[in-house]
Amino acid sequence: GWDNKEGAGGHIEGSIDFPASWLNIESNSSKIDIELKRREIDKSKKTVIYSNNEVDKEIYNKFKELGFTDLSILTGGFNEYVSKKLPVEKMKNYETLV
Repeated sequence: GWDNKEGAGGHIEGSIDFPASWLNIESNSSKIDIELKRREIDKSKKTVIYSNNEVDKEIYNKFKELGFTDLSILTGGFNEYVSKKLPVEKMKNYETLV
């Protein structure tokens, strides 16, 4: 929920955290599928991937290779989203964790 050196804190309502770095760490797609299911991420649902800044096309392609069928990238990333004063959620009671 807090701002950091990479930009604004928080997340877009309804988003589910799944670090793209895992796609570089784990080469076994069935293990990635297990984690996607654990996080209740459905590859057939409309999915928008984002990072603090623009998501690299290579990351997009890795998600496509995993079988995501309705995939897009948030143009400009989360920092641009926040700069437009669009709604952002923060972890409940995040202020007490700082």
